[in-house]
Amino acid sequence: MPFADNNIDSGDLTLIGVADPLAQNSDAVTAAPARLSQQTIEPAPKLGFSGAAAADARGRLVGMVDPRPSIVAGNGAGAAQAVTMVPAETIRAFLQAQHIASPVAAAGAINQSVVRVICVRK
Repeated sequence: MPFADNNIDSGDLTLIGVADPLAQNSDAVTAAPARLSQQTIEPAPKLGFSGAAAADARGRLVGMVDPRPSIVAGNGAGAAQAVTMVPAETIRAFLQAQHIASPVAAAGAINQSVVRVICVRK
């Protein structure tokens, strides 16, 4: 999946991940529509989408769902949590710092590159 050219602050997205195993019967890759507004993803993704790829309408990587919700001001009832996105430029800079070449992928390859990581505590 190619990177988007610039950081995107708003627009329609497709989140690509694997939904929570309790929400579906398989490990199938799932796509969910979302909207980005000032690095906040709405509606909040379902469980299992932490770290999901966020793609624009052209199929380019614009970021990754940040697994740590950020606190935003509430409407007098306290603070609300918002799910944010790590922009593609941050991901690209991290890869360059680790001397990893930016990925160049064929169309459709993103579905083949998504995996579920499960942490089991005993």
